[in-house]
Amino acid sequence: MSSSPKHLNVGVVLFPIALPLESVHPTTLFFTLEKNGVLSSDPPSHTLKTIYLGPTLVPIELAGGMFLTPNKTFDEALEAEGEEKLDVILIPGGRGARLGPGNAEARAFEATAEHGVEWVPKARYVHSNKFWTASGVSAGMDMACAWIESLIGAKDAERVQAWAEYTAAGKDDDPWAAKHGL
Repeated sequence: MSSSPKHLNVGVVLFPIALPLESVHPTTLFFTLEKNGVLSSDPPSHTLKTIYLGPTLVPIELAGGMFLTPNKTFDEALEAEGEEKLDVILIPGGRGARLGPGNAEARAFEATAEHGVEWVPKARYVHSNKFWTASGVSAGMDMACAWIESLIGAKDAERVQAWAEYTAAGKDDDPWAAKHGL
């Protein structure tokens, strides 16, 4: 007898001017956990609802002209309860986080500070409570791979990375920190 999949609401913070690699590509990996995904379990181990977050519900333009519309504002997401409550919040941290308007960036990182997330100068990603934060453009993929591994284990996470043809860096493997003077 198979068990029911665990449902998770996954918030992904959007920043203007961000590269799609920062926020769109990590969510592509989530497909692997769903029915008919690369892991092909029936029922799947997890069902995920990706909820894009922004300072408002106005579409956000990413680098290259792609627009994504947030499903919830930061405040709505942090105040949600019951079935709408976010189980995890992924915060990419590349170009968009550095260059985005102060309000969006400040609110996202203020929210993490309010929940005990500390900034680590030399880290590809940081996990604290339900928050996962990334330090740079491709670090969002590393963060997503680590989060997936925390859900399904290393062996199946390796299968996800093979499907994506991606080799994730570890949380302490950040060659860019020194180049940025951190």
